[in-house]
Parts: sequence; C-alpha cells; structure tokens
Amino acid sequence: RGRRSIIDATTLQTKESASLFPPAMVASQVASALPLHAAARAGQEERVRYLIEHEKEDVNSLDAFDSSALFYAVYGGHCSLVEYLLANGAQADPASFIGERCVYGALNDEIRTLLKRHNATDFSTAAKHPFPRFLATLQRKDQFHDVRFVFGDDQDDAKVDSVFFTAPRVVLGARSPTLRSKFLTTWRGTPEVRLSSKKASPSATLAVLSYVATGRLVVDAADIADAEKVASALKLGPAVSAFLHAEDARRRQEDDDAGEDDEHASKGALKVRRRMKKQKMVVFEDDVASLRLSFESMADYVSTPTRRRQEVPFFEEACDLVLECAEGVRIDVPSAFLRTHSEVVDAALASSMAEAETRVFRVADLAWPAASAVIRWCVCGSCAGKTDSTLAAEVLSAAHRLLMPSDLVHAAAGALADALHQNDDPHAALDALPYAELAQDHGNDKLYDTICSLCAAHLDDALANSDRFKDAVLHSAH
Repeated sequence: RGRRSIIDATTLQTKESASLFPPAMVASQVASALPLHAAARAGQEERVRYLIEHEKEDVNSLDAFDSSALFYAVYGGHCSLVEYLLANGAQADPASFIGERCVYGALNDEIRTLLKRHNATDFSTAAKHPFPRFLATLQRKDQFHDVRFVFGDDQDDAKVDSVFFTAPRVVLGARSPTLRSKFLTTWRGTPEVRLSSKKASPSATLAVLSYVATGRLVVDAADIADAEKVASALKLGPAVSAFLHAEDARRRQEDDDAGEDDEHASKGALKVRRRMKKQKMVVFEDDVASLRLSFESMADYVSTPTRRRQEVPFFEEACDLVLECAEGVRIDVPSAFLRTHSEVVDAALASSMAEAETRVFRVADLAWPAASAVIRWCVCGSCAGKTDSTLAAEVLSAAHRLLMPSDLVHAAAGALADALHQNDDPHAALDALPYAELAQDHGNDKLYDTICSLCAAHLDDALANSDRFKDAVLHSAH
C-alpha cells in the first residue's frame, strides 16, 4: 500500500500518504502528469481507453520521469488496465529499460504473472543482454571518457557552456562514421569540442550523442526534428533515422489537429497543453543484434594479432593496450573494453603500469585464438564463428581467471557443452569436468549435466577408463 500511495493519485490524499509526502510534492507530481499517465496512475481504465482509442495517444509515450502508462498501471496494481495496455501494444520487454522497470515495479504477484504470460516477458529467453548493460556502465563511469562536447558558438556564452557531454571517443567513433572522420582530422587529439547550437538544440544533440554511446535514445518530443537532423549528420543506422522521421511526422499531424482545437480553447487550456508537450519524452532502443553489429568491424580488427592486421587508422589509434599471449603473440586492443570487463586487468593497469602510455598485459599461458575470442566478446558481445571444445574450454578458463562477467563464462560453457554433445565422446566429457566445476562456480550447471548425460549414455566406455571415472564420481559426490 505504501508503494501504491506514491503513484496512485486517488490515494495521495489519504492520511497514510500525507504523512509520507509533503503536500507540495504531491501537488507537483499530480500537476506534472500527462493525461494518459495520470489516468493510468489512478486506475481510470475508461479514461485510458478513450485517450488511446479516440485521442490517439501513444501507448508507449514517456513522461518527464521517463515512465510509461504501463509502468504506472503495474505499479498501482491495476490488473485489468495492465491487460488492456499489453493488448494494445504497450512495451514490456524486460530486455529494455522500460520493460525492466515494469517487471520490478509490479505491485503484486498477479501483475507479475500478467507480465510473465505476455510474450514479450518470457523470462527464460528474454533476460537482459550483457552488451547493452556494458555500454551503459562504460558511459556511466567517466574513467575512460576522453572527449568533452560543449555547446555554444561563443567562448563567452556561459549559459550554453553549462550544457556539455563526455564519452569515450573509441565508442563514438566505432558507431558513427562522421565522428570517426572528425576524430582523425578536425578534432584529432582535442579533448574538448565546441558544437554549434544554431543548427540543432543542445538537448537534441545531447540526446543523440548519448544514443551513440549507449544505443538508447531518450529525446523530448519537441526536439524530434532537431534530433533527426543530428542523426542524419552523424550517419547513424537507418533504424533510428526511420523512427525519428516517423515520430516527427506523427507529431506534426498532432500539432495540426491540435491547432484547430486551439482556436476555441481558453488561455488556461493552451497553457496546460504546452506544458504537456514539453514533458513528453520519446524513446528508441537499438535491438541487441543491431547494437553489436555496429561494433563488429572494430571487433574484427582489434581481435586480430597486430602483425597480421591491415591498418585502419582510427581503430589503430584507439588501441592503447597490448595483450601478450602464448608464444609472444601480441594483440593491440582498446583498454576501455578489456578493463571494464576484467577486474584483474583493470587492477593491474591501474597500479604499477599506469604511467606507461601504451601498456602491456601478459597472459603467457593463453593461446592467441582464445585471447582473440575473449577480446572480440568484450568489444561486440559475441565470439565469431564456430567454437570447438578446446577453444571454448580455454575461453571459459580465461574468463574465470581474469574475473570477467559470468555472461562470458555461461557462453563458453554452453559452447563447450554443445561441442561435447555433438562429439558424443565420454572420454572428452571426463576431460571437461574441471571446466564444468568452474562453470558451476558461476551458477551454470549445463556443462556438468551434459557430462553426466554422456557418461550415463556410454557407461561401458566410461567404466573402461575406470580410475578416471571412479575419481570423477567420488569428486562429484563431495
């Protein structure tokens, strides 16, 4: 009830909520709500239906608090309203920021069950992917931010100067051909870049730059046209451009329709409408496949041993760390990707080797194909091509030793389990048992279960190697 009182306008006036929230705060929340969101928050299903079906309100529009109507409905426990919103296209994918908030903001088990039954919230298949999460982490931590964008044409323009954006240029350059070219020419070696605020509003430019860095665009509805210009200038993918173009066309049509009504509206009503427009946010998120694809060319380059590369200037300049593998093979990589993924590498480079401009991290017992697969996963979230059992085992071991995310351990354990199942060899399965134990340390039982199944299916062959089989059985019993 305490949570519901935060969000439900009908209970904000109760004694219980009054003791928790000052009247000014309550009034601010209610006054700033968009009509659709206010109705969803109050559980007014008929009002919500009218706004969506007759006023053509966007069911997935966000308010100034980055929240959708579905979020307010699940947070308030309005079950029938949640069902209606889901049936009418409300986004509830837990792999997205908006959907994740709905899942964890649900008031009760009944609401969670509704979300779970919905196709977009199949928890067994739609867990949040680690790569978008990594980009968000990289942007949130400013450790690797090496370029700062300041908005304003005049050096003395203090008002516009207060709006700025920082990010790792390696991420921006990998995603945008225009930024990549600028970093090699006009902005080469420049820690601060001044952008004009005449062609597009600073808030629109900031929103698009943030999208380049994270794959997630959150832009004020009033800035959509400017955001489309910026996205076009940066030569971003067709998906975000098409989305912005469609949103701009829809907004223009809404303005035309509203213009006819404004002729007969009072000054107070006009003031409310203008405020509602300013508070409406539009969100676009790259799907995981498209996001990873935007980093693939860099991943292909930096995961190749240095001596075998055909030089690409921007990617080469971004490599500030040398990974030295078995047999002295060296791979130059951008440190931001590897250090963010590995606590061991980050700790080593943050201490004694921090003063060197190009640093070296040695993993003498790691073969370069496994090192290459690890690097590629760090840069684009995927290991290329078919992974055999030997490579999968080496990647799993490396991920464990370097204290990398469990997601990589799970991926390697899954690849190793698939390879063992395909080979159908109980002796190879017994060889993989130590790796299954590493995977279990990270909460993954798939590899161990595969080994047990193979030994059970070929029990005579396993018993022929009786000492090893006995040791494996005794070890697993403990």
